[in-house]
Amino acid sequence: MIFGPPTPVPVTSDAKLPDHVDVAIVGGGIAGACTAYYLARAGVSVLMCEKGEVGAEQSSRNWGWVRKLRRDPLEVPLAIESQRLWDGLEDELQAPTGFRRSGITFAARTSKEIEAHEQWMVATAAFGLDVRRVAGVELDALLPSASGQWKMALHCPSDGIAEPALVAPAFALAARRLRAHVLTNCAVRGLEMSAGRVSAIITERRAGALFNRRCGRRGMVAAFPEEWGTPQGAEYQPAPRRYLPALHPRSLGLRPRHAHGRVVIVRYADDLVMRFEKKAHAEEMLLALKAWLSALA
Repeated sequence: MIFGPPTPVPVTSDAKLPDHVDVAIVGGGIAGACTAYYLARAGVSVLMCEKGEVGAEQSSRNWGWVRKLRRDPLEVPLAIESQRLWDGLEDELQAPTGFRRSGITFAARTSKEIEAHEQWMVATAAFGLDVRRVAGVELDALLPSASGQWKMALHCPSDGIAEPALVAPAFALAARRLRAHVLTNCAVRGLEMSAGRVSAIITERRAGALFNRRCGRRGMVAAFPEEWGTPQGAEYQPAPRRYLPALHPRSLGLRPRHAHGRVVIVRYADDLVMRFEKKAHAEEMLLALKAWLSALA
């Protein structure tokens, strides 16, 4: 049976906009919610505005992987530190995230895929990762449901997976406990400028001067695109329970859901989906993007 994308944990909206904040965050996905939490933890007054529900778009449909395996070598130190944070995140946020070190496997069927795996192993050797090559009987034992389909794989037992539908709401609720303001179903429509700086945001509810000037702090706006990377996900049931680690077979990602007999299947794509209310705005953005790319060339 096929299910649609998971429904994130609901986050009730604040009743009204605050009069003043130091930072306004546009977008309540995982990036926006994390930013709100860590800023609030540092004592910064924060407003996070989400046009729909917290974590209800790409942030609840992504792979849910927390991995070092097959990361760009430049990202590996950050991935190591990220996993250290994930180990204690549920206690810190006082909410479930579904994180567990289940292991992740990247399988290879063709010579080209095997060569890419080998090159990655060489490039990341200095980090001392617990990644190993598996093939033959060992690979069949690791992935019995896919026995004989793959020539080799890379397996990292310390990599893990989390539940995307839980994580962004957990950060948002934790941020609120630290006195951050969280508004849902409240799209940001524009900015007001004063002396070359952002002085206020314009929302569906009202416009107002939202940025403090105390302590010389500048008003700041952090904006996060609503859809990055993998655009769609679905659940399949019954799950092949023998797929214990998360698995990457070519253009799909498989992740067993926590406490469910299901596997989440996501299509891989590196794209950005941008939405505009008016065609003129889209055309203006396209011209600006073309000019930027020409400058890079």
